[in-house]
Order: sequence, then C-alpha cells, then structure tokens
Amino acid sequence: MLSHAITATGGVIGTPAYMAPEQARGERDLTPAVDVCSLGCVLFECLTASRPFVAEQVAAVLALILFSPAPRLRAVRPDLPGAVEALIARILAKTPGERLPDATALLTALDALDEALSQPLVPTLEMPVSIATLEMSAPVERAPDMEQHLVSVLVATSRRRDGELTASDAVPLLPLAETQALARALEVYGAHVELLADGSLVATLVDARGAATDQAAQAARCALLIKDRWPGAAIALCTGRGRLRERLPIGEVLDRAMLLLDRAGASPSEQILLDDVTRGLLDVRFHLDRTASGAHTLLGEELTLDASRPLLGKPTPCVGREAELGILELVLAGCIEDATPRAVLVTAPPGVGEQRVYSIVCTYYGRALDELGDHAAAEAELRKNLAAVERLNEPFRLIYAKTYLARLLAGSAPAAELDEPTLLARHALTAKNQSLFGVAHGVLAEILRRRGDLPGAEAEVRAACEAARPFPPYSWDLIALRMQILIEQGRAAEALPIGDAAVRELHRLGLAGYGELALRLAVAEAHHAVGDTAAAAAALAVALERLWLRVTGIPEGLPRERYLTQVPVNARLITLGRAWLGEAAATPPNPGLVDA
Repeated sequence: MLSHAITATGGVIGTPAYMAPEQARGERDLTPAVDVCSLGCVLFECLTASRPFVAEQVAAVLALILFSPAPRLRAVRPDLPGAVEALIARILAKTPGERLPDATALLTALDALDEALSQPLVPTLEMPVSIATLEMSAPVERAPDMEQHLVSVLVATSRRRDGELTASDAVPLLPLAETQALARALEVYGAHVELLADGSLVATLVDARGAATDQAAQAARCALLIKDRWPGAAIALCTGRGRLRERLPIGEVLDRAMLLLDRAGASPSEQILLDDVTRGLLDVRFHLDRTASGAHTLLGEELTLDASRPLLGKPTPCVGREAELGILELVLAGCIEDATPRAVLVTAPPGVGEQRVYSIVCTYYGRALDELGDHAAAEAELRKNLAAVERLNEPFRLIYAKTYLARLLAGSAPAAELDEPTLLARHALTAKNQSLFGVAHGVLAEILRRRGDLPGAEAEVRAACEAARPFPPYSWDLIALRMQILIEQGRAAEALPIGDAAVRELHRLGLAGYGELALRLAVAEAHHAVGDTAAAAAALAVALERLWLRVTGIPEGLPRERYLTQVPVNARLITLGRAWLGEAAATPPNPGLVDA
C-alpha cells in the first residue's frame, strides 16, 4: 500500500535527524505534534549526547525515523528516573495520536514531571501518582509487533545527502505521476511502498507462509522494476528476520540495506546491491555479479529460452531448463525439510517441454524416496526414469537422471559395485552442467572415501564445496562429507572451524535444506574427536532435536521406521545419542514412534 501524501516543492526543509515520522514521510498536513517530536529529539540528545536516529545518508535517517523505534533513554542513561524515560518515549511516539499534541501539553507534562521528581522518596510500595501517570502514558509496544517474520527490504535513492534538506531536496526524484505508477507496479508483487521526504523509496515484502526463495525472487523483480523505471537510482536489497509494525520492518534487515548504500560511498553507483542472504536465495535465472569491493550486484533476470533448439537462428521457449528446474528443486527441498506437501502447476503450449519437466520430477521423486530411507524403491524409480530418458536420447534429462542415480549408488551400493556410479558422475562432469557439478564431485568424493583414498576424496570434496558455494542450502551435506574425510585422516581440529562456520551460516540464513542433520552430526563428531565431550554432547543434542522435529512430520509408521533406521545419518545420531546422552535422550519424544 502506498502512502499517497507526497511532498511538494519546498514542502519539507530542515535537519532530517530532528524530523517527526510524518515529516519524514513527506506529508503536507502537519500539526504542532511535529514540533513536539523535534524537541524530543533535542532533549534526547541533551540527556545522552547522541541523537536518537543516526546514519550517514539522509535516506537512512528518514527510514530509521519511520521504521525503527527510538532507543530507550535508560538503556543509555540508566541513572535517570523512569518517569523521564516515559515522557521522552511519549514525545517521540511514531503516531501523532500517541504523542503530546502541542507545546501547551508538553509544558503541562514537564510541570508534572518537575512536581513528581521534587517529592521526597518514602519507603512505601506506592509511587507518587504523578510519576505513575507519566510512566503509564508512555507508548507500549504491542505483542504482535514482536513476532519475527522473513522480510525483504528495498531502498532506492539517487541522492547522497548528509546534512539538511533544502527546498531543492524536497523536489521528488521522479515526477509524481511516475512515482505513483511505480508504487502501483510494485504493489502487484506484494510490496508495501513508502516514499521518504527526500524522494527516496523504501519497499518491503513479507510472506511468512511462503517459501523464502519465492520471496527473494519477487523482491529481486521489484528491484529490477525500480531500476527500469528509475535508471539513475542506487538500490539495496536485503533479506532477513525482522519485527513488523503495521507490515513495515523494524530491525537489522533495514540496517543492512542502509549499510550497503553507505558503503557504496559518494560514487554514482547506480547498481542493485544485494546482501549475502538474498544472493543465496536467488536461483540460476538471475544474473549476478560482484563489484571491485566485493559487493554482490543484481544485473537482470534471464528469459527462459532454450538456445539448443533454434528456430530460424533464434532460441525458442522451452520449459524445463535450469530456471524451472531450480524452482522445482527448491520446492522439493521445502517439502522434505518442513514435512509439508506442496503442489506445482506447470503450464505451457504444446511442444515446449512438459515431458522434460515430468522426467525431472520423476528423478526428484526417486531422490525423495532415498531421503526417506527407501533405497530400493528409490533405485528402482531412478533406473526406470533413466531407461525412459535414454530411449528418448534427450541429453538434458539424461544428465539429471544419471547424476542422481550416481548419488544414490555412491552411498548404498556394495563396495565392489562402485564403478557404475563413478562412470555416471564423470559423465555428469563432462556435460559441463554447472548446477550439477557439486553433486557429481560429491559422488566421486564419497566413492573414493569408501575405497580408502582419503587424499583423493578430499580433493574431490573441495571441488564439490566450491561448486555448491553459491547455493548454501545445498552444500551442508558436502561440508559434512568434507569434515568426515578430515576426521578419518586424524585432522578433526581442521574440520571444526569449517563445521562451526557452516552452522553459523545456516542459522544466519534461517535455511536448513539437504544435509543439515549430516552437518550437525559431523560437528558433534569433530568435537568428540578433539576431546571436547561437552561440546560434542551439546551439538548432538541439537541434532537429535532437529531429527525428532522431522520425524513427527511423517504420519505413517513404516516410513517413520525406515527414516530412523535406514537413513545412515539418522541411525548414527541415535546410536551416538544412546552412547553419549543416555537412552532417554535417544528415544523419540512421541511414544508411538519406533524405537530405533
């Protein structure tokens, strides 16, 4: 929803750090409450020697005024009375209705405060009425505002200002009609748009029930839309957890977006800057790059065209290429991780590749069976799909089918029968399909590990981790394999920082994906190998807790039993849990679950 009150020429002039929220938004119809808020900023600075809202850029200051709560006075000056903090909080309230309305009301409140503080303190459980009244009048943060949601924040500006706003700064950076049209276009993507007094724009997307990858893609399209309509803008896009206040972000997500713009400096960046979280969530359809300083940038979104099937020398539309397959793979990962069914509808005109998508989905189905511990059914499904694809002689589908059959066989085939997955993985590497390099190198690493060639396995798993680095949710199992290879070489001390860094990244992204349990198991075993049994037990307890959460999402008894006993990582977790933590810790909390 757009805040439609837009500043006219000369409508907002002054120092941004002392503005009220309605001024920061550029509203025309202002009340004396804006002066009260400005005075509150001065009082806060007098009492703490710092302003309540500080940032390098004008846009950053205005956004903080709009979206971030003022810091608590006693967090900076704990020696001050609570009544003083309550009065300052009321003066700095976000909405005029919660604020003191004018100077007369402020003077009355100051008189009451002076009277309250002049009263002698007596040893009684009751505080003076005037102090109690002041403290109770302070704005109270409502409980729903404290809930954490996944938030994507876009900040766009083409001016860098670090001083006062002048009449020229009050002129919108885009004509009013174009700005309103842009806001309406962004709303189609589910964005909430706010226009700041300096003409900058802040858009937020929140979808607590949707997939994080979908939200990041929508936010990226919003950024590209802004860049198309406003070519001279510098844009920052960040994603993370944040509190909501009337669907607007309050928290570190907005701070990171502003920091990206601050780091861009005074140079005319005119780029779309991304944080690490957003970059990791975007799939292969988005073109990304890095600046000389190492910042991630978004260049564009690739059209889904298949250059391998030209018509009159031009590529033709074809579903089932990396972009669509990446979406399907992420949906599957979410289903497995959250134990939640989802449906995907693929539509296209006849002859543009629906059968290709069907064969890839069959591959994913086989992978899901393997993840649940039904290795025989998984192998049968993958071999059946491979045979069908070979008859069609379709290279793209063939490489997917071979790669994931190799992945299954690398872990489940007898040691004497590892030649087949080796050949399948090497074929995947020759096809130069970038999205499968990590999987194929991981297959070769596991095979070499099982054959006892640990140095060779280490080289392959390093290549696998590097290939999967742009897609963190798909690298946890590869990092776990690397740690396991190091532990088996007696180098657990080298494995620990690798695992700890991966777990921190997992927590930072808020994404688990394939291999989370394997990663946590590897961290626990590395701690145990270096003699830190307490840290090993703590890491194992967290891994078991994650395992129980997944098990409760599997309703049928037989699949639950297979999941606990036939998935090697899960069986290992339970075995070590009994040995390190005791029988009770290694028993699923639901008595109806199988005792593994």
